[in-house]
Amino acid sequence: MIKPRSLRAYDTIAIVSPASSEKPERFDAADEYLSKLGFRLAEGVHAREKWNYFAGADEFRSADFNDALRDDSVNAIIGARGGYGCSRLLPLIDYEACRANPKIIIGSSDLTAILWAVHQKTGLAAFYGPMALQIEGGMDEFTGGILWRALKGKLAGSVTFPTGCSPYCIRPGIARGRLIGGCLSLVVSLLGTEYFGEVEGRILFLEEIGEKPYRIDRMLTHLRNAGVFDKIAGLLLGDFRQCWEDERNSFTLEEILHQILPQRDLPVMAGLPFGHCAVNMTLPLGVEVEMEAENGRLAFLEEGVEF
Repeated sequence: MIKPRSLRAYDTIAIVSPASSEKPERFDAADEYLSKLGFRLAEGVHAREKWNYFAGADEFRSADFNDALRDDSVNAIIGARGGYGCSRLLPLIDYEACRANPKIIIGSSDLTAILWAVHQKTGLAAFYGPMALQIEGGMDEFTGGILWRALKGKLAGSVTFPTGCSPYCIRPGIARGRLIGGCLSLVVSLLGTEYFGEVEGRILFLEEIGEKPYRIDRMLTHLRNAGVFDKIAGLLLGDFRQCWEDERNSFTLEEILHQILPQRDLPVMAGLPFGHCAVNMTLPLGVEVEMEAENGRLAFLEEGVEF
């Protein structure tokens, strides 16, 4: 695995928009917040553009991302927001630049496609966590604490979850493996492509927002039918907000998993604080972790950055 250099005071963070567009004033708030933390800011040339539901044409969005990869003065790249658009950029990404000049890449939601593809094609550790326009007004103690520890190389050890967060066991067991995952619909969309790669022995993490229960069922079943659950060592489930609200005559997430998971000792832990939620845990793709489903324990066994 390739690890980027840890984030330091006065480092430069580049904000790029590989997916949907957003109001320009929100960028100003994010810039102000990150500047107050002591970082220098760069911004993709096309980051504030709008092209229907994209933040600019594919060639412009990918150019901003690739320019940040190649720029020696940039130490970290953070996505502005999710939405849709990252999958269209996968053939345009400069993967060789990721290998030659490894740097921190942070994002979530639609950026699952980029983080997963970059990690699988290059081995670079990538960070599933808050995006620039999510942190414009600041972060709670847990979210900010674990994000900066992950980026500064102080993450190793057991996670102390915040008050009100109680991860629970769906299937018991202890497993070790390297993290991989993201937003469920994006993970499923990568199946069958050159970007999906191998998941043997991995700890897979999944979250989702705004999908009906039957669609969650369909996507998880597709992962089952593709043999993914036969290969992984463990499964971590995060926030599934707006998926079960006001739903009647639907199976719960736990019921769906009990019905479709292979009949083997696959540890499954749910209720973790990651995904489309305010209290949000950063997860570095590629980092080795240990999970104890029955005890609701997750421990990072190494750092995702080097010094």
